[in-house]
Amino acid sequence: MLVFCHLLIGTILGLVAYKFIGKRVVVPVAALGSILPDIIDKPLGHLVLQSTLDSGRIYAHTMLFLGMVAVAGAAAWRYKSTPLVLVLAAGVASHLVLDTIWDNPVTLLWPALGPFVPYHYPDYFEASIITEITSPLEWLFGASFMIIMAMLYRDWLGTWEVMIDRTGAVRLPLFGLLGLAGAVSLLALIYYPVEDVELPAELMAGACAIAAGAFLVSRERRDALIEDPRAKK
Repeated sequence: MLVFCHLLIGTILGLVAYKFIGKRVVVPVAALGSILPDIIDKPLGHLVLQSTLDSGRIYAHTMLFLGMVAVAGAAAWRYKSTPLVLVLAAGVASHLVLDTIWDNPVTLLWPALGPFVPYHYPDYFEASIITEITSPLEWLFGASFMIIMAMLYRDWLGTWEVMIDRTGAVRLPLFGLLGLAGAVSLLALIYYPVEDVELPAELMAGACAIAAGAFLVSRERRDALIEDPRAKK
């Protein structure tokens, strides 16, 4: 799954949490959680352990890792009264779902089913960059993510804040285009099938675009994209 797709879904989880928790920091924390497994595993697997595993889905893509973060989150909630680690865990969980990690039970349930399966990905990072910049959906995911984060922290932007006001004319079309592009990408799979190994990721990306687009359009139409719960008090 592509980086900005993970980030946007994590950001949406953060916006939902923000409505109930009332601290905007939960949004970037959820976004961080949504890419944390890759932050840990990609350099570790493709650089440090390249000669033995060369896989970017290892330790941080397991239920064991998610469980450890969730337990730490529960402890932080119980003893420190902070929900941030639980929100981080929700972001990590979203990453595993979007990666359809259940298709790789050896990794998901590690170490119960034995060691990780070695792979071979020559020039992994170069290929990933090319994939990122040539994916139309990823550009839409990225633009949506950056606009949301800029709106959330607009008070930090100083004179650039006026630029955020001007995004009002493009936000609704952008979010609508994201959902439409997701639907088109799914329909395209009928006429232009991809390899079986790529199909789950393609299906998940299209579904994420549709769901994210629908959610963001709904929020934007209600003028509640960044819904500060304190404004209702």
